[in-house]
Amino acid sequence: MHSTRLISILAFILTAFSVSAENAGQILDNAAKKISAAKSITAKYSFVTTDGNSSGGTITMSGEKFVMTSADMTVWFDGKTLWSLIPANEEVNVSEPTAEELRQINPIFIINAFRKTYTASLVKKDASQTVITLKAKDAKADISLATVTLNSSTLMPVTISIKLASGQRATIRISSLKTGEKLPDSTFRFDAKKHKGIEIIDLR
Repeated sequence: MHSTRLISILAFILTAFSVSAENAGQILDNAAKKISAAKSITAKYSFVTTDGNSSGGTITMSGEKFVMTSADMTVWFDGKTLWSLIPANEEVNVSEPTAEELRQINPIFIINAFRKTYTASLVKKDASQTVITLKAKDAKADISLATVTLNSSTLMPVTISIKLASGQRATIRISSLKTGEKLPDSTFRFDAKKHKGIEIIDLR
């Protein structure tokens, strides 16, 4: 009798976990579709790390392309090439980042990449917020764990917290978000003509 009850309890737990994981995946799939379907998204954000570094600014996205601006730097990504401009140093670094590097620069990319890279689990879902944790499938991944909080109505991200393999943590909080019209590709590329005197350091 006890054995039968134990098997029933275990079966219930496993079934509940399976449904939770499935729901988390479906929710993130829908969130990724919403983000991809938008012609452009502009959001105000703040970025805080455990070592006390913080910044705030604006990010504009269109598919895989984005431009992030803050008081210290501006980053452009056109889907292949990344430009990182630091005005104080009068230089811009040019690189072709890996997918992992992009997720550290722009954690919103985690939502699109979760199927291949992370195991999703639903932590909380109510009328206002949906919270999902993402655990890296690869033990050597730079981002070992992430927690994504979505607006339950719009499925747009509210906060994304990441934990690096080194133990360092960072959180991006989105204070406002709006969708917009399609933007020209030049929006997501560094324009040397508009930044005269800036040294270009090509790291490709």
